[in-house]
Amino acid sequence: MNIYPDKMTPELREVLGKICFQLAPIAQAFRAAGHEIEEKAEAEQAFVLHWLIKLALKHGSNWRDEASDQILQMKTATSGLHFPQEPPHQ
Repeated sequence: MNIYPDKMTPELREVLGKICFQLAPIAQAFRAAGHEIEEKAEAEQAFVLHWLIKLALKHGSNWRDEASDQILQMKTATSGLHFPQEPPHQ
């Protein structure tokens, strides 16, 4: 089991710095792919931040590539619905 680091990493700083408006399109992609996420900004933000934090901890500086790959996989699996191509840049 991974333990959340005591010191913030550059990857975590970038992920945690995202605001809800940047994360909403990703939450919509997950919802379209069948994930149950309440349609409130707080729920969407929490869901996506949780996902991105896990990617940042697991993949380090490659977290964005992994996120993009997973979003592309969701897009492919859901008949080409419109999804963001990568996590939003700050």
